[in-house]
Amino acid sequence: MMDLEGNIVDVPNPSGRGSGYRDEEDGVLEKVERLARRRFCLRRNEMEKEKKEKEREFIVHMPLPDEKEIENMVLEKKKMELLSNYATVYLIFKAR
Repeated sequence: MMDLEGNIVDVPNPSGRGSGYRDEEDGVLEKVERLARRRFCLRRNEMEKEKKEKEREFIVHMPLPDEKEIENMVLEKKKMELLSNYATVYLIFKAR
């Protein structure tokens, strides 16, 4: 191909269709991709199973406090806040 001044210009792909155009027509690429896709899916499934097993190992069930214990904790917290705002250091130490 030549430019306007008559110089030869190298054009890597004059059709503009890009590399890989019509690669699937002979069927070779599809076979290779199918095998690679199968290996990829198997490996991904193995990794997901390993991840789920690791997550399962670290699940710890802790007992939750009942309503009465929660009420006592909230009441104690409010009591400490009020004491810190209005009481002396001696009364705060004595209340604990």
